[in-house]
Parts: sequence; structure tokens; C-alpha cells
Amino acid sequence: METTTRTSRGILKPQLAEQHFRLTRHAPAPDLADVIDRYWVIDWDLRGQPPYEQSTISSPHINMVFDPYKTGIFGVATKRFNYLLKGQGQVFAVKFHIGAFYPFIQSPVSEFTDSLISLGNAFGQAGETLQKQVMVANDVHSKIMLVEDFLRGHLPQPDDNVALVQQIITEIEQDRNLMRVEDLAQRMGYSPRSLQRLFHQYVGASPKWTIRRYRLQDAADLLDQRTPDDWARLAANLGYFDQAHFIKDFKDLIGETPAVYAASTDDASHSDADHTRSNGC
Repeated sequence: METTTRTSRGILKPQLAEQHFRLTRHAPAPDLADVIDRYWVIDWDLRGQPPYEQSTISSPHINMVFDPYKTGIFGVATKRFNYLLKGQGQVFAVKFHIGAFYPFIQSPVSEFTDSLISLGNAFGQAGETLQKQVMVANDVHSKIMLVEDFLRGHLPQPDDNVALVQQIITEIEQDRNLMRVEDLAQRMGYSPRSLQRLFHQYVGASPKWTIRRYRLQDAADLLDQRTPDDWARLAANLGYFDQAHFIKDFKDLIGETPAVYAASTDDASHSDADHTRSNGC
């Protein structure tokens, strides 16, 4: 089973994060690859150390999360998401492809945006049983096998709108100049209102939010590498018409201006270098 650990996309200030926890990602079985994007696992051991709060930018995926403190089906988080790590622990999660969870429940996923529903509410007694089984499983491989057996028994009928949603997301991901819902709708051959309804039902966030999220994730990735020499050029490269709109959107989603985020990322990089030197690596 393929495991990747290199990508940190979505994790804010990844240089600092690497000092506090380990993230691994696992590919699903081939027969579930149309439904599951990947599994992700966070392990940490901070015993004898202060708690650490990690911030992430949520992607427009639905996640089934098994957490000692809060297990459930998590909708899209439209703001920065913070998680406090303390002591020793593990979070195991299933990340569904964008749009692919709606057919399981046949109810708009926007109903639990910025929130969650229990596995019992989503799948009845079978969901509650799955939760208990996964939480006591001894290793990640066992957890994955339990989830995959469960999902195979609950697979919904094929839904053409899932492929349509993923096609739209691909357009958003690949074209940085795509910033307006009207332009996206015209390209896909739909009205803006039709896209709004589709995203309300299958994605859980608006097309406008989704476009901004991908542009701002690009920005955060760039700022994690270095502080730009020309902020206006960065904004333009990300598809923004002016620097002011870029700054506002970045702060709305991430909670800091780009300059403040870049400065704190530089501080984290220096801290990481000091940490590496002190351990003789």
C-alpha cells in the first residue's frame, strides 16, 4: 500500500509543524479510488513538552475523522482550522474525493459545513459500530481494512454529478487566472446559479470560496518557501487584479496578512535550522 509523507499542502508553517508531529498519507484500494482521495494519519508524542496548536487550510473535501476527542464526518471548514496537540496521540482520517460523499447520504453536504455529523447520523448503527472498531484497531493497516470493508458494503449508485464536480475542481486548480464564478460557469456551460446549487449539494462551499481557497493555498505554499520581493507581482501571478484584494482574501481565510504570515514562516525556518543543528543532523 503506497504511503507518501512529503507533501505538506494545506498545513500552515510546515517547517515548524515537522518538529511536532508526523503526517503520513496512504492510497486507497483500487476499487475505492473513485471515492477515496487518500487516508491521512497524524501521530505525535509531546509528552514532557508544551502543547502545540497546528493550523491548516481546509480543502473542499469531506473527511471521516477518527479522533479520541471528536470523531465524525467533518464538512468543509471555510476558515483556518486549528487543532491542539498535547501528550501523545493519533488521528486517522478518510479524505473523500470532492463531491463523492454526497451520494452516501443523499443530503446536501453544506448542511454540515464548518461542523460535523456523527457516523451514527450518517450511517446508523453500522456507523457507530465502525467507529468503535477503528478506535480500538492496533495499527493503521487494520483501520484502513475496516473502513474499506465498511464502504464497500455501503457504496451508493453511480452519480454523474460527482465526475462533473471533479472536472470543475480541476479547472479551478489548473488555471490561476480563473477568479470569477461567471467565467467558470461560462467555461463549463452552466449558469452561475446552477453552479451554486451544485456546490451547495455536493461540495459544501460556494464556487467563489473554492476558487479563492485554491489561489490562497498557492500563496501560502509560496510564502512557506520565501518572502517575495514584489507583493504586487505575487498577487498578479495568483490571478488577483490588485494587491489589496489579495491581502483581504488572504487575511479572511488564514487570519493573518501575507506579510505577517511570511515573517512568522521565516521565524519558523530559523527555529527549524536551530533545532536541526542542536540534534547534530
